[in-house]
Amino acid sequence: MKTQIFSIIGKMNLITKSIALFVFVLSNSIAYGQTYPLLSTYEGDTVLIFNIEQGRYLTKSNEEKKYYKNLVELCEREIVVQKEITNNQDSVITNFNLVKNDYEIIIRNKDDLLGICEMEKETLVTEIKKQKRHKIIAIIGGSIISLLGLLIAI
Repeated sequence: MKTQIFSIIGKMNLITKSIALFVFVLSNSIAYGQTYPLLSTYEGDTVLIFNIEQGRYLTKSNEEKKYYKNLVELCEREIVVQKEITNNQDSVITNFNLVKNDYEIIIRNKDDLLGICEMEKETLVTEIKKQKRHKIIAIIGGSIISLLGLLIAI
């Protein structure tokens, strides 16, 4: 059988021989080649062995994960700071609302006091008019009584 294979190979042209050699070498490398990752023991530790392409992919993937992990940590810190700022702003707004409510109470009290002052002013004006009238009546009455007293005495 081997002689038949060699006689067939001898009859092939150069391109066909090259293709056959390539297929033969490729089939052997596939059949006997190593598959990665390999599990091996090195100085008492179990290690994984990767080919260069897998190593590059893992390195790139690891760097991307570190980058995104840092971004997530940064975002979490910014969220905490944002929540603190929001809470501070809410407390400032609450304080401003309290001050506003106090000012509204002061304005209402001022308006009430102004109303009371106006009522007292009207009461005082009315009382002053009454007292003036009584004074005038008393003066006129005293004058009339004095004149009558003088007239009767004369």
